[in-house]
Amino acid sequence: MKLLLPKVLDHLTNKAIVWCDLTGPHSFRRAHSSTIALAPQMARAEKFIFDSRTDNDHDFVGAVRETALEMMQAGLFHLPHPVTWIEDPFESEPDKRHFYLCIEHGTRIEVRMFHGADLGPRGPWLSVFEPRIEIDLAEPKHTFALNGVEILLTVAEPLAYPERFHVKRKCGEAVYALKKFLVTLATGQAVTERVDRKKSAGLPKRFRDYSHTIIRVPLDETPGHTDPGAAGPKRRKHLVRGYTWGKNTRPLEERRWIAPFFRGSAELGEVSRSHTVVG
Repeated sequence: MKLLLPKVLDHLTNKAIVWCDLTGPHSFRRAHSSTIALAPQMARAEKFIFDSRTDNDHDFVGAVRETALEMMQAGLFHLPHPVTWIEDPFESEPDKRHFYLCIEHGTRIEVRMFHGADLGPRGPWLSVFEPRIEIDLAEPKHTFALNGVEILLTVAEPLAYPERFHVKRKCGEAVYALKKFLVTLATGQAVTERVDRKKSAGLPKRFRDYSHTIIRVPLDETPGHTDPGAAGPKRRKHLVRGYTWGKNTRPLEERRWIAPFFRGSAELGEVSRSHTVVG
């Protein structure tokens, strides 16, 4: 799986983009100067490709969200590097991705979102989302802020302000994607692959190479449909949420963090331990 950051940087500084703010998408021949200023941070960030698979399981989504909140409350919700670049490929189209530039400073995590997809004659490849997404670690909650204003998605908004709702919803997906990434790392069970950069000094930015890490959620092999003994398609293991044991019943020194973990299928003999205690 190839890192697409060089392509993003090339479009960001040299080619046409779609600029998405709370009034909707706008096409530009060149990126806005404030977004171009992000390029140096993107280049020096610790880089990851997160092969997370599609989320169509409400229990999994709930486990991610609740674990992330518990991690914030326990002071464990942090980026692996103060400046982190995450590429989140679509499961069916690996070259179609969401990109997140995440910056942690003090008690806040700031996320800038980009989307890359081959739109052909319909428009530029790169979409840049203008709102600055902020997660407040000092006051843990499920909500987030856009440009400093806390966001609540209301039922009436899709009808009254469809474009604004679309951008807010996409930003909410970015927050969830980051939570899923950090929760996956917190399990200690992620399948990781380190890809070291090749020599690319002197090459144009779009051809440069960057060291990065591929993160994959652990999978089960499902039995084949026609042959019971054959391996079928792989599926993501079940996520058991993490929490602080004794949070509401024990003094601080007696509380323990119970780490999240992926539990395999019992029928395949891949059931993980019931929990991991982190003091």
